[in-house]
Amino acid sequence: MALIIDTTAIPKFFPYHRSPHERIVNEVSSVRRLDLLGALLFLGSSIFLVAALQEANVSYAWNSALVIILLVLSGAPFTCAVIQIPQRFQALNGLSSFNAGVRLLAYIVMVPVGAVIGAGLADKLKIKPTYALLIGTALQLVGAVNFALLTDTADIQPSEYGFQVILGAGSGISNAISTISVPFVVPRKYIGM
Repeated sequence: MALIIDTTAIPKFFPYHRSPHERIVNEVSSVRRLDLLGALLFLGSSIFLVAALQEANVSYAWNSALVIILLVLSGAPFTCAVIQIPQRFQALNGLSSFNAGVRLLAYIVMVPVGAVIGAGLADKLKIKPTYALLIGTALQLVGAVNFALLTDTADIQPSEYGFQVILGAGSGISNAISTISVPFVVPRKYIGM
């Protein structure tokens, strides 16, 4: 419904619908501003995820080094947190989707706390962003792997919340460091303002 409204209510070539010359110049400059490296990295991470999921339990065991490395390179710890943890609570523990979301609060609360910690590590303690990013990534990995290694019981184990806290703190640190590092890594002329 929203797509239909958008396609009929917004003028063609908005916001440059009045000037064809501006539209052509803007389209050329838009192509130049494409983030080809980012697109290739996103494609690469998707390929890692697909390869890990297809090879796991077929050619390689789930706990093999190759599958674990492919999952880590694909950004699977974040996916694990926001998709698989609630699904685990629903399928294994028999909770409703609402209650599964409530059980995810340990992760959700720790992401902004981790962001504050990450910013503090980089700013107040003068830790290099690369090292802070490695700390965040290591915490994500520890939380995701330990959560994945939990036993398949219908009872909710208290350690599940602890692993969510570790995973959330690592996600927050990684997100904060990735965001605040841009001005220090990218030349000013490439940062759009």
